[in-house]
Amino acid sequence: MVAAFSGIYSLYLSHCRRIVRKVIAGHGGAHRRRAELQKAGGVSYTALVIALAVTASQNTLINLAVRSMPKEPPMQSSVHLPANRPDPDLEYAEREAYQEELRAIAMTAWPAGVPMDNNVCIVELRLTPPGTVLDANVLEPCTLDEAQREMMLGEIRRTDFTIEGKMRFFTRHAVIGLRG
Repeated sequence: MVAAFSGIYSLYLSHCRRIVRKVIAGHGGAHRRRAELQKAGGVSYTALVIALAVTASQNTLINLAVRSMPKEPPMQSSVHLPANRPDPDLEYAEREAYQEELRAIAMTAWPAGVPMDNNVCIVELRLTPPGTVLDANVLEPCTLDEAQREMMLGEIRRTDFTIEGKMRFFTRHAVIGLRG
């Protein structure tokens, strides 16, 4: 449709230029030229109706041609998606359960003699498959003192975070909140 309007626009523009050249060539004096241009200008409602009718008929013909084309069956994708895809809510719940298991493993490294009530610590883990600790750091906020933090981090670095049957949820970087 845009192409049809741009074609009509270019025809109208060339028509206007032709009129302007004709008036400039045939009439002297600015006042006389202005009067002739106003007289020659204006809109032809007949031309407008014809242009709209042509455009509408072109669109109708194109739509009919497109609808009459035979529809090909969808192609088989090279990526096969199983019909029984997992339920996203179940997937989320399993991922949450995995995070909770990581937290339970990390809690075994909580310093002995330090009460869990009202104490909070956030631990950042860098892991390699299947669950070996590369590095562990304490993030703020953490209510443990420096000695307690180092004791807990030493224990966490020696801990194996492998969780059987959960490797599809394994991540190399985990942040775990520890609190009582």
